[in-house]
Amino acid sequence: MQEGLCLVNAMHITASVYINDAEDGLLHDYDVWLEKLAPHEPTSQYQHNRTGEDNADAHLNARSWAAKVVVAITKASWISPLGTDFLR
Repeated sequence: MQEGLCLVNAMHITASVYINDAEDGLLHDYDVWLEKLAPHEPTSQYQHNRTGEDNADAHLNARSWAAKVVVAITKASWISPLGTDFLR
């Protein structure tokens, strides 16, 4: 594709996508924030996990992001909303 729009879809109920700076400190902050928002342990805190699964936190964390994003492509380069030409 040289020009157009690209739909990026996570394609799974516990997955999500986002576009933001690819800065290590920010990525770490996301991990810490998501763990505080919906900690994995103790898994017994979630009714969903009584079904035999242990991924209730992943379902909740996925709600914090979009299930899909649309990315503009210009001259065969990804253009993020921030004006940078890369995605992570």
